[in-house]
Amino acid sequence: MPIVCTSLDIPQSAASPSFRIQEPCLLLVEGNDDQRVFEQLAIQHPLLSLQIIDMHGNSDWTAKVAGLASAPEFQSVTVLGLVRDADSLPISATDSIRGALLNSALPTPPSELVPATNGRLTTIFLILPDDGRAGKLETIVLESLPDDQRTCLEEYFACHDRLSARTRDEEKARLQAWLAALDGPCRNIAMAAARQKLSLASPAFDRCRALVRYFQ
Repeated sequence: MPIVCTSLDIPQSAASPSFRIQEPCLLLVEGNDDQRVFEQLAIQHPLLSLQIIDMHGNSDWTAKVAGLASAPEFQSVTVLGLVRDADSLPISATDSIRGALLNSALPTPPSELVPATNGRLTTIFLILPDDGRAGKLETIVLESLPDDQRTCLEEYFACHDRLSARTRDEEKARLQAWLAALDGPCRNIAMAAARQKLSLASPAFDRCRALVRYFQ
């Protein structure tokens, strides 16, 4: 069964000829990094039919979800999943997803990984990293690394911070250092996922794997 990766650029694009709903299961994610990580998780389930849609960031999800819901092909969708980064405001991220679903009169789960259904459509959402923590996809990738690699990164940045100004986004900085040190350096998480450099079996990805199982 196919795993399809597509992009939704603007709220109205769900109704444009360049975008179409192709699978009965949809997963909305913030960007290409998330898309490629969930693609790699999904292909471990050979019977899964899933369309993973890059929403190009965390803005305008209410309008974009409304655009999707108004597309004629949406009537054939049976499962809709949504994934957002908590960033520094995990409660706001949850409220944003629930608000987007409510605005389109779609089933609205009360909390993460708790599905809601109206009999035809089931919805489910996930906020990264987990359990109401601030953070993002980068948080999970770093937490999935072996202890020795994480120790090396901490030692390097401890030295860096003694010699120069402290990095503004510590997780992104550590992630970029790790990506650059790979055997076959990767520019981003998406490339690392495509090259199977991520430890997707790590407990750090447990909730992501749990979400994918709902699409079976």
